[in-house]
Amino acid sequence: KGRVFRVTDPAAMKNPAVAEAKQLLAEGFAKKTPDELAKLLGHPHRGVRQGAQFELAKRPEAAATFENVLKESKDRTPRLHAVWGLSAPTSANRLAEFAGDADAEVRVNVARGLARLASWFEHMGDRLTAEPRHAETAPGKALAKTRGKEGTLTAD
Repeated sequence: KGRVFRVTDPAAMKNPAVAEAKQLLAEGFAKKTPDELAKLLGHPHRGVRQGAQFELAKRPEAAATFENVLKESKDRTPRLHAVWGLSAPTSANRLAEFAGDADAEVRVNVARGLARLASWFEHMGDRLTAEPRHAETAPGKALAKTRGKEGTLTAD
């Protein structure tokens, strides 16, 4: 009833990779360089990979770094984290460039990322135009134009 159990293998806890992951997670990722973060996208520990991905996604050089990982890495795991990092709304065009990637799993995740972005943009567009007073604002007009519905939104 609501209990959480923690199970560890004492032998595994002596593994240097476990100690390294523990140290990386304790230190955080804010002081890491983009190159260090890019390398950590391939780390065996999922928490380390996600921490590196999320930290990198906050930075101005994120799109270029993720794109470089997609182009240069031969391993699937860092490439998938790069796809997920590029799934941020500001990176949609760069993500779309990898829709024809040789790796089917990368292509599937690119499609998923683009679908999430399309859904997000549609949702935001609906929010922008939900109230008639928003239809005549600059964002409402721009949205209507991009949807091919210019002139169909009216203000009350």
